[in-house]
Amino acid sequence: MEPSAIDRAKKSISSAEPLSAWIGPRPQFTPPPTESKSFTIGEQTFVDRCPRLPLENYLDDTHGDSLPQHPAVLLNVCSDWDCFSSPWTISTLSSIVPSTPLSLDGGPGFARGSICFGSVTLPEYARYCKEDAAKDSAPLYVFDHRILSTLSSSFSIPACFSNDVLAGDPRRALPPAWLLVGAEGSGTPIHDHPTTIAWNALLSGCKVWVCFPPDIDESFLLLNLDGENDGDKSVDSSASDDFDLSAIEWFSRCRDLPEGAEVIIQWPGEVVFLPEGWWHVVLNAQESVAISYSIQLQRFNDK
Repeated sequence: MEPSAIDRAKKSISSAEPLSAWIGPRPQFTPPPTESKSFTIGEQTFVDRCPRLPLENYLDDTHGDSLPQHPAVLLNVCSDWDCFSSPWTISTLSSIVPSTPLSLDGGPGFARGSICFGSVTLPEYARYCKEDAAKDSAPLYVFDHRILSTLSSSFSIPACFSNDVLAGDPRRALPPAWLLVGAEGSGTPIHDHPTTIAWNALLSGCKVWVCFPPDIDESFLLLNLDGENDGDKSVDSSASDDFDLSAIEWFSRCRDLPEGAEVIIQWPGEVVFLPEGWWHVVLNAQESVAISYSIQLQRFNDK
C-alpha cells in the first residue's frame, strides 16, 4: 500500500524512527463543553480565572504601552473578521486552500528536532484528524507562516499590536505570524518568547493554556523530571528524563500549579495575550484553528 501524505511527512520529519514509533497510548480526556471554564485530564482539573478585558480599553494605544504585564484574554477583537463570522475550521480551510503544502509541528519528543521539515495539504491533514490522529501518542498539527499572506484579507491586526519594532529586521529569529490548525490532543510544548509578546486569536475549537511568569522555578516547567518530588510540586515519579514533553503528556503529568500560574480555557473569538518572557504550554482540547502573532513592543527596548 502506498504511504499516506502524513506517513511521508513523518518520515521527512524523523527518518530514523519507524512509523510505529508515532503510535501509542495517550492520556484520555473529554473535550470541555462550550464556554466551560474548567478542563480535566487524568486526575487534574484546570480552572480558568484569567481576566477578560475588552479591546476597547486599548483602541487608542498604537504602541501597546498600556497592555497588561500578565496574561489576559481580550474580547471583541475578531467580531468583524471574515474568518470569524464565517469561521475557519479544518473543513472550511481545506476548501479555501486545498492544494498548498503547509508545515507541520508537534508529535512526540523525537519529532520536534526538525521543525517544518514535514508538510501536507489541509485536505490531507483533515483526513489525518478524522482517521489517524487519535492513534498517535502526540498528534501533529499545522504550524505554518507562509499561507497567512494569502489569507490576510480575512482578518485585521488590532492597533495595540500594530507597532512591531522587529518588522523588516532580517535578524529576526522566526516569522511573526502563524496559522495554527490542530487535531484534538495536539499542542505546543513548554516554551517562552523572551523578548516578544504573543497574541493568539482562536477561530474555532478550544485551547487550554497554562502560563508561568518569567521568574518561575524551573522545576515546575520540568515537572521534577529528575524524580526529586517535593511537597506541593509533586508529580508522577514515573516521569522520564525527557524535558521535551508533548503538550498532552505535560498536562497529564502536571499536578498542583504554583502561585502566579495562569490557566486559560480559550473559546472562539477570544484572543489570548501573553507578555514577554511568560512560559506557556498549550493543548488543543478540540480540533482548532487559530492565528498567532509574536511581536516586539517598544516597551521591551525601554527596559
